[in-house]
Amino acid sequence: MNKKIFSEKLIVFLIFVFILAGCTKKKNTVGIPNENIQPQEIVLNSTFIEDCFSFEDSCRNYNENTNLIFGSFHGTQTYSLLRFANFPDSVVSFSGNANLKLYLKDKVNSENIALQMGKIEENWLEDKATWFTATDSTDWTSPGDFFSEIIPEEWNITEDTLSISFSCELIEDWINSDSTNFGLVLFSSADSSFLEINSSETDKAPLLTFDYFTVQEDTMKTYSAAPVSDTFIFSSDNDYAKFENRIIISDIQPIKTFIKFNISDSVFMNYENSGIENNDDFRRMTINRAELIFHKTEEDFYLSGDELILRPYPVLSENPDIPFVYGEDYEYLMGSSSDSLNTDEFVVDVTAIVQKITSGDYENHGFLLKSIFENKDYSYVEFASKNYQEEALRPFLRIIYTPPFLDERE
Repeated sequence: MNKKIFSEKLIVFLIFVFILAGCTKKKNTVGIPNENIQPQEIVLNSTFIEDCFSFEDSCRNYNENTNLIFGSFHGTQTYSLLRFANFPDSVVSFSGNANLKLYLKDKVNSENIALQMGKIEENWLEDKATWFTATDSTDWTSPGDFFSEIIPEEWNITEDTLSISFSCELIEDWINSDSTNFGLVLFSSADSSFLEINSSETDKAPLLTFDYFTVQEDTMKTYSAAPVSDTFIFSSDNDYAKFENRIIISDIQPIKTFIKFNISDSVFMNYENSGIENNDDFRRMTINRAELIFHKTEEDFYLSGDELILRPYPVLSENPDIPFVYGEDYEYLMGSSSDSLNTDEFVVDVTAIVQKITSGDYENHGFLLKSIFENKDYSYVEFASKNYQEEALRPFLRIIYTPPFLDERE
């Protein structure tokens, strides 16, 4: 063997031995795995919950939403706004009514829908409109009342479509006064019923059609087009209601949940055979897995799509004002949890946050939980809280950890 190659291999081997020797020193916080140091589990049940509540947050525009929604759910009313353009010039007359066809994603208590529609009288922007805001520089003159009502000639809901027939007088008005073409609004005053519709961002966009004649031609033509802009807005009073001892996640009205468990060194030290004898052990232990476990109740549960996706955040401030402010009161660390809610448990991975708390990088001010689809749809779920009548369904925090390995304790 070449002496140079032999020398290089010897050097590498000696370095490796040196590293292994260093890992056995008592001041090493991890060290080499030891057969006597095994991962352990601690379960903090609802008696360890120090505080828990849910609260409303601000309504915002969900950009490039694939949903249009109108109706009402949990007292929050939604309006769908649609604007059409590129109408034909020199229209002499119309043949019959205009027809608007919308493709349904979902419907809840659709038999109770009381369809209403109106001609919007104020300008609005698709990516800025909310219950209060119309454009990036203007507010609605009167939130929720910015249109003149139109009585549809006929409307019908089938398994997957909503068809609306209305007079072409509205179309004629838009053609003759293009500067005041602000589109139309759809809504329903009936509570606990709504339609979720495909928006123009999908391949099943709303479709407006009507037949007409022009000055130049006697032949009837057909206008057929999707909206040039569409969105939905929902009612809000910006009171930011607080729900004590309740765990609610909602997209509209946005509702977040705050929950704080006692995750102190004394909890681990007092736990039998925990392997944690002092604060130094507590700071040095490895959090293999930490999970918040919830069980949903059946109270007004609704889930748009196939799953609920939650994101946990560490809370940075002690007793922050409602609503919490991102960057000041909480921040994103990593990860999110999703579930179809068809199983008994909903699990939220908070491993990274708990590791930061036990190592001393974060003060334990609790967790904030929110849906990643806030303002997008009517998804709503309430989980059993710490005072729920069935104790087995109350939330708990499960932590799997490995105590630090030390040759000897100081």
